[in-house]
Amino acid sequence: MVYKACRKCRKIVEEDDSEPKEIIKECPICGGNVFTTFWKGNALIIDPENSDVAKAMEVKTPGRYALRLSRWIKMNIELEKQRNELLHRTTIIAKIKGNKTPSRKELLSKVAAMLGADEKLIVIDKIGQDFGRQSSIAYLKVYDTINYLKELELKYKIKRTGETEEKKPEVKE
Repeated sequence: MVYKACRKCRKIVEEDDSEPKEIIKECPICGGNVFTTFWKGNALIIDPENSDVAKAMEVKTPGRYALRLSRWIKMNIELEKQRNELLHRTTIIAKIKGNKTPSRKELLSKVAAMLGADEKLIVIDKIGQDFGRQSSIAYLKVYDTINYLKELELKYKIKRTGETEEKKPEVKE
């Protein structure tokens, strides 16, 4: 299970990460479509009408809510897509305008939300920025399946973007 918080109302939703993957595209409370996995603390609101916490958070519907979301970096992203059927992937050029160059994690979650794609199928090839400008360009690849990603992509790029499978603990004998 992956727990994500809506950026608009802070409602925490569960996303099943098993196959077939069920991606949540819309918040059940506010209808927002941008979620984050970067949140801290949670409050379980049972009776919003009599709860001081619910009033302070401006919550009107019972449920589980994030207390604090990560700092939101204001960035405007334009995507250019090019499909490559032979390699079973879509190449994306992302033009990013913002105060700073986003981290790979921030860029990965934002682009995955924009495309409605699984973060595990996206590889960030390169993020570049011209000196003194408040814009950067990122090159990404979105694969059709995890098997094509593992077969075609360089291992260090997969590892740098984010592990595609959980590490198994080592057993000492």
